[in-house]
Amino acid sequence: MSSTAMKVLVVGSGGREHAICRALKRDGCTVVVAPGNPGAAEHARCVNIAVDDVAGLVALARTEAVDLVVPGPEAALMAGLADALADVKIPCCGPSKLAAQLEGSKTFMRHVADVAGVPSPVFRVVRAKSELKAALEAMPGLPVVKADGLAAGKGVILPDDRDGCYEAAAAFLDGSLGEAGRIVVLEERLTGVEASLFYACDGRELVALPHARDHKRIFDEDEGPNTGGMGAMSPNPEIDAEREREIRVSIVEPVVRELALRGTPYVGFLYAGVMIRPDGSI
Repeated sequence: MSSTAMKVLVVGSGGREHAICRALKRDGCTVVVAPGNPGAAEHARCVNIAVDDVAGLVALARTEAVDLVVPGPEAALMAGLADALADVKIPCCGPSKLAAQLEGSKTFMRHVADVAGVPSPVFRVVRAKSELKAALEAMPGLPVVKADGLAAGKGVILPDDRDGCYEAAAAFLDGSLGEAGRIVVLEERLTGVEASLFYACDGRELVALPHARDHKRIFDEDEGPNTGGMGAMSPNPEIDAEREREIRVSIVEPVVRELALRGTPYVGFLYAGVMIRPDGSI
């Protein structure tokens, strides 16, 4: 089917979805977006359905007889949108609920990486405050404190001392981020240059997309708390073809193979956030 004949439902309300709608419209597609935003409305018809309203989105896709659904936010995928669309045989450019846990659960991601033999920082999973002190003592140096679930970029804290680590983790466990922080992951703190790499994946094969450097902290000079992102640059000057291949072979491909072996192949766009250490290792 040519793009000029395609009707596409885009799910989301951010700048990303605006860009997707614009690109699809430019390629001749008819575009519907839910819920959309004023920018996306210039290129698509907006329908006010929340990104986690799976039943509403499936009903919209069927009513509009769309050829493809493109979810933007992780929340839609974690709510099971791709699974529900598969049940009614509507193609979706996104992973199943189980596979989407790579982004939706840091605990799941760390365990998959371990089994797949991917180089990873030392980590501990904490499910109750009674476990917190021992877990902190087992960590090498000051850890990064991470909420397990989706937190819009606000679930990662780098405290300045061990007391701060305890307080940050305890606040997550007490519900400061709702259910997203009911499980906490303590990770070895790595230094170096961060890189964001992106791949299109059909469950087994990968195609590399342009990489980037994402700036998450709220203030200049990499200071302050993390956000969902203050800006990005692409391509990342630290990533050449040889480095991209190293990351793909040692990190991304093993994870994709492991998910396929589990019967939950990853289909859609896959993001890998890596740290390049001062000695050049990943």
